[in-house]
Amino acid sequence: MMQDPRGFKLPDLIRALWVHKWKAGATVVGFVAVGVLTAFVVTPVYRAEILLAPVTTAAPGPLSIMPTEFAELMRNAGFDSYDQERTEAVAILRSREFTSEFIREEGLLPILYEDQWDRKAKSWRARAGQDTPTVWLAYEKFDCSVRGIEDSYTSGLVTLSIEWKDPVLAAAWANKMIALVNRHLQSRAITEGKRSLDFLTRELQRTNVGEVRATIYRLVETQMQRMMVANIKEEYGFRVLDKAVPPEKHIRPNRKLMAVVAFVLGVLVASYLSMRWEVRAGGFSGARGYRGER
Repeated sequence: MMQDPRGFKLPDLIRALWVHKWKAGATVVGFVAVGVLTAFVVTPVYRAEILLAPVTTAAPGPLSIMPTEFAELMRNAGFDSYDQERTEAVAILRSREFTSEFIREEGLLPILYEDQWDRKAKSWRARAGQDTPTVWLAYEKFDCSVRGIEDSYTSGLVTLSIEWKDPVLAAAWANKMIALVNRHLQSRAITEGKRSLDFLTRELQRTNVGEVRATIYRLVETQMQRMMVANIKEEYGFRVLDKAVPPEKHIRPNRKLMAVVAFVLGVLVASYLSMRWEVRAGGFSGARGYRGER
């Protein structure tokens, strides 16, 4: 007949821990040792961050005070609002297409899946039930566990963070990603600018209304200024306020926290085992009529 330890109260627990203090202490020490050892064995992860200010070409000057009847003309000519340009720039930074381009350009597949990559043979190791990594899968991994984007509308700033086990690589990826997205946005702006100028030229040929022609001339002038900026400015989409540098401290694992958690778990397990040991030793025989177990 074994007594049910669920009916124990605090004095019973303290007594059980005292009686079996050596075994309980060894249990706690064992848990702490495993927790600390795990904390030092687990590969540390570092976070590199780069602070950005979205750059837009939406002019608040003459375009913003144009009559509303020209709004459709401006949209067709490629003139967006500040918020729209900003939102599109951040969306492209997050996008699958751009991220996949970055993964291919930097050759990240063997790095992201190094356990499946044979460096000597420069080929993927064939493993049963395991697919060969693809850019599609790499995007999912990169987006979920490597890259983070914090877009603050309060400050208007964007923070790109890269978490990786190599701090130098983490900082390099963050800086290179912004350089690539700026080139991408720059190329896109030039292409769209040429298309907008073609559209405005056609509209200019179709109308003889003086006010409309004056508006189109102003739009052409503004578009040409935007294209000139796109051709000469390197930080076209995002201006770097604080570039990423290799971090000196890791963010994971939190060794102090792991040690504390291991200690708490050790105490809980030691308490339960001490009660079980005391029950088996008959230390609570006849105490307060505990229920028995068959």
